[in-house]
Amino acid sequence: MTLEGGDVSPLVGHHVEGVLEGNPSVLASGVIQKDGVFALESLLEGKVLKEAMPGKYNARIVLSDDVDDNGKRLPRPPLSKSFLKAAASGLSFEVSETSSDVQLSLTTRAK
Repeated sequence: MTLEGGDVSPLVGHHVEGVLEGNPSVLASGVIQKDGVFALESLLEGKVLKEAMPGKYNARIVLSDDVDDNGKRLPRPPLSKSFLKAAASGLSFEVSETSSDVQLSLTTRAK
């Protein structure tokens, strides 16, 4: 993941969530790491899968309610609110049968 016009570090600890086109009950999500990498996992029939099901996903950023090591809530990243809704974010990715590597590029909020 890259954050154009900014540093990806404010996204650390927040999540990327994808909704499978044609089947909105299928979600894939992953926690954003320090380098912007996230590993997608899915929930299928009550079991956590360490991968996303193949297909095209509409994506969004999910702000975390978690706290850091000092007990402070993670700060809100400098993103447009549109990135918080899959239908409005303009973000999408595709997971193939052979590779689950995806790339998302976001832009910072205007100041």
